[in-house]
Amino acid sequence: IAVFPFSIQGGADIQYLKEGMVDLISSKLDAMPGLNATDPNIILGVANTKGLDNRNPVVAAAAAEDLGANRGIMGSITQVGDLLEVKISKYDNSGRPVGDAIIEDGTASELLSRVDNLIRRLVADELSEQGSEFDSEAVLTTNNLESIVPYLQGIQLSRQGKHEEALIQFRESLEADSTFV
Repeated sequence: IAVFPFSIQGGADIQYLKEGMVDLISSKLDAMPGLNATDPNIILGVANTKGLDNRNPVVAAAAAEDLGANRGIMGSITQVGDLLEVKISKYDNSGRPVGDAIIEDGTASELLSRVDNLIRRLVADELSEQGSEFDSEAVLTTNNLESIVPYLQGIQLSRQGKHEEALIQFRESLEADSTFV
């Protein structure tokens, strides 16, 4: 997955998020088993060198494909007073939308938790597209990203027949969030 610089509509105090979201979302996606994000430094270098328009999914999709990604994420942050609306959209390698846009809104102080919600929903969508409906529903039952990673690792180990190792991962998941369904 290639995460491209975000379009920012708002004051100078949030302009850092244009490139900051690339690194933040990429690192969170990379932590999820089964998902790989293109190195944010490479993305930012390509975006700056080629002058990518962060509103053109076809151009971004071509750049994503050149970097070996099969999906591109483009996003925007709109500031209205004290509120920020964060929106991400996924595109395939031809620039066509994949699924629905994911939107979260809140104050600037809530930004990191909103990004975590975006990641949870993105991971759930990806798992659903891969045919892992149970996994995608489970991912949405926690607000703690630290519980999702061992859970997904447990699922992978279980499918490989490594049930004892899977159980250890599931327990770690529950230790991170005891309410995780």
